Amino acid sequence: SLVISGQRAGPNTGLPDTRCCKPMAPAAATAAAAQDKELAKPLLSEVLAPLLATLPDVTPMLAKFMPPPEEDRAGGADADMVAAADSGEGGVIDGYDADGVKHHAGSWRDAVQVDWRELRVAPHAVRNDRQAVLGAVAKDARAFGYATDALKADRGFVIEAVRVRGEALRHAAPALRADRGVVLEAVAQDRFALRHADEAVRADPEVVAAAMKLSGHTLECHTQELAAKVHVVRQAGHSVDASVWQTKVRRDWRKLAEAPPDARDDRALVLEAVRESWGEALQFASEALRADREVVLEAVRRRGMSLEYASEELRGDTEVVRAATLQNWEALSLATEEARADRGLATEALIQHIDALKHVSEVLRADFDFMLRAVQRHGLALRFASEDLRQNFDLALEAFNNDSLALRWMPKELQERVWEATGDPDPTHRRTTTRWLDVNVGGGGGAPPEAEAVAG
Repeated sequence: SLVISGQRAGPNTGLPDTRCCKPMAPAAATAAAAQDKELAKPLLSEVLAPLLATLPDVTPMLAKFMPPPEEDRAGGADADMVAAADSGEGGVIDGYDADGVKHHAGSWRDAVQVDWRELRVAPHAVRNDRQAVLGAVAKDARAFGYATDALKADRGFVIEAVRVRGEALRHAAPALRADRGVVLEAVAQDRFALRHADEAVRADPEVVAAAMKLSGHTLECHTQELAAKVHVVRQAGHSVDASVWQTKVRRDWRKLAEAPPDARDDRALVLEAVRESWGEALQFASEALRADREVVLEAVRRRGMSLEYASEELRGDTEVVRAATLQNWEALSLATEEARADRGLATEALIQHIDALKHVSEVLRADFDFMLRAVQRHGLALRFASEDLRQNFDLALEAFNNDSLALRWMPKELQERVWEATGDPDPTHRRTTTRWLDVNVGGGGGAPPEAEAVAG
């Protein structure tokens, strides 16, 4: 049954009595519900109207705890109004206008510094005023939540705010809460600010370490307080304690790859790792140590190809490149263009292997004197000469006299001239062998058919 204003529905109330009624069809039920609603309106009005009349106007009270609507914020004040208030001009009596916008007598900047909560009801121009907002933030970080979106997205201003109160990071724009530089500034002021950083930043061991340095708490406490994952906190803790990483790297030089910057910049530790790894650990050293001549020399003497990880300057250093190529002639390919054009370095590499010429500067491979000395040592060095030099008769003749298989890298017309000049009826005859190496000529080019038949 339905009871309204103390009356029970029934035949004497004008309301339908549904106690013994059969179920109505959907259409009839909808019509009955509409009828009940219309009948209830006057009764509800009679009961509620007197109660509502006795209640005070709560609009000003609510406005104090809620920011004004956006359309009111724009028209409530402008930058001139803030300046006028600070100069003592244009002040009005404290209170709210008909639209619920707070007006303040005197300076808004002074007001929010006295009570930061005033910023919640301040006009838009005040909440967009840097000095006013910073004054409020200095009182409480929560005040930054009432600043305009423009200030929350202003990187320079956010950095100023978090330097005053690190917790203000909580109200910064999402992009700035993911900005490593902004987060580090906030953490430097208050380590708990890390809780409000983006998840990706909270996964950075270096950032977590910066927060942990401000406290001596346990691993469990750091995990809870900084809202960081356990493995990140543990790794950050290792970076805080340098001795932990020294032990790790001494046990396994590969750990240098995971070590924090301080460990990778530890000269004594890196030298140990370089010796233990036969030069490979140089790749994990800091940029400063990869530019350290002694450290790089220690690495390339053990593994010439570690020259790859040396600084640009050291890859052009004659002594460093020489040490690397003496260990592995292919390291010449990692040297700078100037170093690869050095005659002395190129000659030393050539003595080790003829193929070192492919890493020599094009300038030297186009130099007649240099290539003449090369083919006098290795006739097959002719294949690395520039295209113009391979057509030079004198150079081709010297190459043939050292190794007749050099014919394959001569133009056809030059082959005939060389054969005639030597007077040797068999162009596939190898007159002399190289003095240092038994050169494998199986790859590249292809011998004349007669040479292949003889070889067969």
